[in-house]
Amino acid sequence: MNISKYLWYLLILTIPFGVRFLISGPAPFSEYASIFLYASDVALILFTLSALPILIGDARGLRSRGSLIGFLAFALISVFVSSHVGLSLVALARLFLLAVAAVGARKLLGDNRVVIATCLLIGFLAFAQAMVAIMQFTAQGAVGLGLISESPISVFDPGTAKITVEGARLIRAYGTMPDPNVLAAFLLVGLCALGYLFLKADKGLYLDAFNQNQSVSVNFRRYLTSGLLYSRIVIAAAMFVVAMGLLFTFSRSGWAATALVMLVLLIMEMRRSLRSAGRFFALLTIMAGALYYFFSPLIIARASLSADEPSVSYRVAYGEIGLEMIGEHPLLGVGIGNQVQAAISEGRYEAHGMTKGWEHQPVHNLYLLVASEIGVIGALSFIAFLAIVMWWLVRQRGSSEASFAFALLLGLLAFGMFDHFLWDLQPGRLMLWLAIAVAIANGQQAINNGTK
Repeated sequence: MNISKYLWYLLILTIPFGVRFLISGPAPFSEYASIFLYASDVALILFTLSALPILIGDARGLRSRGSLIGFLAFALISVFVSSHVGLSLVALARLFLLAVAAVGARKLLGDNRVVIATCLLIGFLAFAQAMVAIMQFTAQGAVGLGLISESPISVFDPGTAKITVEGARLIRAYGTMPDPNVLAAFLLVGLCALGYLFLKADKGLYLDAFNQNQSVSVNFRRYLTSGLLYSRIVIAAAMFVVAMGLLFTFSRSGWAATALVMLVLLIMEMRRSLRSAGRFFALLTIMAGALYYFFSPLIIARASLSADEPSVSYRVAYGEIGLEMIGEHPLLGVGIGNQVQAAISEGRYEAHGMTKGWEHQPVHNLYLLVASEIGVIGALSFIAFLAIVMWWLVRQRGSSEASFAFALLLGLLAFGMFDHFLWDLQPGRLMLWLAIAVAIANGQQAINNGTK
């Protein structure tokens, strides 16, 4: 168990650092036609191997195994209809490793101390990424972290994502992620983890630091000398920095998904303690108010939305391509990892006026992308698996860990409505299956304890 625990922490540590080695790929280079070995793949393999004995010894313990097996079975079958078998085999291998790791981690994550340590690590990594994002926005370019996968972004680079504010072009922060939206998702995960820690510390502080039999002055002195008080202050400060980093990604999907996560955490905390929920609401209100006060021109400029805006029109076009592919390949899809290549060979991008290489991107919707690659039944099996796990979490009462798991998974799945990286980019799929692992562990624990 100790080896698995440390390998789990190592796997989390690799999420924001996309160090990779090109195994094979076309010329000119295409991200979605290339095969890479990531440093995180090594950590994933090691953790999966360490978790196998636990998984084998409790193979029947997972109540939702039917839908998960169905999902993986259709992913496997889709390889046989793939036109680029190498891409499919690599994508399938990663999917199986992630699924096995998530299921195998459920006993490890059933220990609340491991969950707290996981959140501390994620919170620290999110804080570091937010600091990089702030420095990138301040410098309007990269800050010299290329060795740990920072993209060579610049305000003068036409390939760097930007926004326009009063005629000025400003970059969107990347951190060490491949895209601002991927960074936004990681900062969302970080804020959720820090929010859980804040509520956990808040609960412990008021349970442990105060004694109803003591005077107000004695209780207040205990309050000031409690280590948990300073933990809350540090967590709150870290949340503000991470929220600022999230702002500089200018990811509207990230902003909306994070607002949803914080709202869910707040509502679920209200079921346990109105006083604690009130303090959390006050923290969120102060953070949001301060960020709006200092950066309202940037927020207002980015918050506006137009159907003619490229980020909107392209998403609509990619969605139409996804629906077309699902309509023509409903049963088995075009093969896992093959959506972009199949769309190119079938002339779908050209039919939608996308003739440039950089326009050949995946469907910007997690669910349409999965359905187009492994078929409708496979995608429905995946959705059923997620729905079962989330239902376990909803039915729980009084568990901070269940609230954290539900909010985190819901936020990422909401983000998946508008992007593809949770399925086909390494940091994204690691984040998704991390959330699934935490959700399985807490949901399964409730089932085992007799919660219905």
